[in-house]
Amino acid sequence: MSEPGIRRAFIVIVTAILAAELFTQVLLETRSNNELWTWLIELTATSLSALFAVSVFEYQSRQTERDRQYKLLAALAAELQSNLNIISSEHRTPFLARIQLPGTTQMRYVKYAEAKLVPMPPVAAEAAIQSAVFDADDVYLLTRILRELHVHNTEVSYLSSVRSTAAPVFADAITFATNELDNRQSKIGTWCEELLEFLREREGIEVDVPPEPNANNGDSSN
Repeated sequence: MSEPGIRRAFIVIVTAILAAELFTQVLLETRSNNELWTWLIELTATSLSALFAVSVFEYQSRQTERDRQYKLLAALAAELQSNLNIISSEHRTPFLARIQLPGTTQMRYVKYAEAKLVPMPPVAAEAAIQSAVFDADDVYLLTRILRELHVHNTEVSYLSSVRSTAAPVFADAITFATNELDNRQSKIGTWCEELLEFLREREGIEVDVPPEPNANNGDSSN
């Protein structure tokens, strides 16, 4: 994140201070009572005061914007780390089918698939793109992460809804979908690590989030 605006405002403030000091020195040495000279003194003093006030305002505005962007990037880093924690979690939700045991009337539940069914809302990522705090290459990476997260959350919502199906009619399709979800989560994890490394190197943002012992996906599995 560049700071040309802050540097420019700082240079103008320093210039205004030096100009005011030079003007004061000239005023002390001349001490003329000429009306034109008096008018020029008042005009110069007013101009320097206005220049100084505008420079201070611009500097404060730029600094406030930079602080806001830093907080947004810190929130993005925390969100990316949270995604990594979810992806690296060992908790997986089973898909169970109720089948009849051969030669008996007894029924039992059999696991035929499993997946990590935890949605990952990209709140900070979307805000970061809208705020234009990244350059083109980084926006491209963040956009890919966003796209994959939206598809991921749709898949999680679908798979969560079909878990209640007792008969394994669509077991093959659901197994394929859970494998696709695993691949997508692996891809998202790789991209999140790349962006976290960028934030660490360029912005000095470190996220120290302890791994979650159990990912809570709102399901109670038997």
